[in-house]
Amino acid sequence: MIGVMRITGLVLALTACGSVSGKNPDAAVHDTPLQDSPAVSDTTPAACDVTKPFGTLTNLASVNSNSEDMWGWFSADLLTIYFAGTATNSSDINLYQATRTSPTGTFTTPVLMGPINTTNTEDRPVVTADGLTLFAHSNVSGTHIYVATRTSTAAQFGSLAQVQGINGTGNTIDADPWISGDGLTMYFASTRNGNYDIFRSTRANTSSTFGAPVAVSELATSSVEDAPVLSADGLEIFFASNRATTSNGRNDIWHATRATTADGFGTATMLAELSGDTSEDFPSWVSADRCTLLLTSDRTGGNGSYDIYIATRPQ
Repeated sequence: MIGVMRITGLVLALTACGSVSGKNPDAAVHDTPLQDSPAVSDTTPAACDVTKPFGTLTNLASVNSNSEDMWGWFSADLLTIYFAGTATNSSDINLYQATRTSPTGTFTTPVLMGPINTTNTEDRPVVTADGLTLFAHSNVSGTHIYVATRTSTAAQFGSLAQVQGINGTGNTIDADPWISGDGLTMYFASTRNGNYDIFRSTRANTSSTFGAPVAVSELATSSVEDAPVLSADGLEIFFASNRATTSNGRNDIWHATRATTADGFGTATMLAELSGDTSEDFPSWVSADRCTLLLTSDRTGGNGSYDIYIATRPQ
């Protein structure tokens, strides 16, 4: 996704940026002494006040390498994390996964996800609740949204294929998908209207083709709107935007809410507690109760140039 777009979207900038000064992009995933903080558990809290700000960000240290690690997405049981990174190849973004034995445990060493990876970019993995369908964006032919499937969660995902009905034509970039647990609703970012805006598409069942994407117009501005993440109840959306006058052209994390899924989203506000004037910040996953958020950031103090962080709302 990230340049003056990804400083306005990680797709373009991350592909070219390499590691930050002093970092070794080819080092193993566990070259850092940081540990996952016990103060902020990377699991779904029992309850929280969704009107309150998120708490202090915690680096998901058991997953992050000293290279780029981005777009964390938890499985429905919270025992697997899928993400994109460059730990094994500084010039090629690939998909990784790591597992743990309990929702509050530490993840094992991340591993590449097998046949789904190629010499092209595979980025922003999102997975349906049954764990059998994965969406991501890739630059195989332009930058578009792709899908891969598997027969069981014990198997590896097969090769990626373009998602029918979603992708634009010509030089349009379609990226940063979010998928509902049932696999029937997708939000994503696209340049088909000129700048990066958020679009939505639905389908009747998982065997059907997605319908023509529709812009989420109430969230659109002349700035970038990118990296959509919707809550399970459909009432809150998180996304990245560089619209703030204090953002220095960098993406911050914004959110908007609505009373019912039949309504449009209300006025978006920046989540200052998750955003920095000198960092790129992108949401990637939110728990079903809206209490826990995963995000990607290149803020100072991390392991690599981009790291995965976790934040929770207080009770």
